[in-house]
Amino acid sequence: MTNFEIILRDAIAAEIYTKEEVDKFLETQGELPLHTFKIWKDKGYSVKKGEHAKLTTMIWKQTKKKDKETGEEKTIMVMTKAFFFTDKQVEKR
Repeated sequence: MTNFEIILRDAIAAEIYTKEEVDKFLETQGELPLHTFKIWKDKGYSVKKGEHAKLTTMIWKQTKKKDKETGEEKTIMVMTKAFFFTDKQVEKR
């Protein structure tokens, strides 16, 4: 399952959005207005003071790990906890 699929599934399961709302967002915007702190920051927004993540879930993250035998660094995928905020929890910087 991809991160995109995980986020969609968990946003619906947590009742942040309905399936119909998700479909509409994807049709009109191509994405959900549900991102991590870093993604919102990259988009020019800041999370409002006092806001807590609307969704906490496990997603895939790419990281590097040293091979014990060869000493070479290789890229691996690991599951990590991520915190997501909605568009109602952020403001333009």
